[in-house]
Amino acid sequence: MAPEQRNGLPTAKSDVFGIGATLYHLLTGQRPPIDGFALDPRALVPNCPKGLAELVKQMTAFTPAQRPPVAAVRIRLRAIANQLQNSPSQPRKSASSGGFWAALAGVAGAIGVGFLVANSNSYDDNVQRFRDREGKFRGGRFD
Repeated sequence: MAPEQRNGLPTAKSDVFGIGATLYHLLTGQRPPIDGFALDPRALVPNCPKGLAELVKQMTAFTPAQRPPVAAVRIRLRAIANQLQNSPSQPRKSASSGGFWAALAGVAGAIGVGFLVANSNSYDDNVQRFRDREGKFRGGRFD
């Protein structure tokens, strides 16, 4: 959860933090720090691609103003996924490490697409889906 969301002031950039935290956890197996600064995932995973590590670090910045906008995240995730798919084969220490990075690129792309689809409606549109005619929140399923 983004720091500003814990204080009850979520923004669109709170979602950027959430996606960055998920990617950080996928890369390192640990939760991202929430003590005022973001760590570079390469400190824990030295062979992490530089572009992906920098993006994750920016996405998990403590203040929303330091995080990239949603559109920039989408573009950069797509570019990183393309770069990983098109990179020439390099000798690897283990045969499974290439599959790991390909899977990570796929997950990053899927998260980015899901993130954009989820944010396609405005906040008010999403809230209205969960209210009844009197304006009270409905219980049960929200189809």
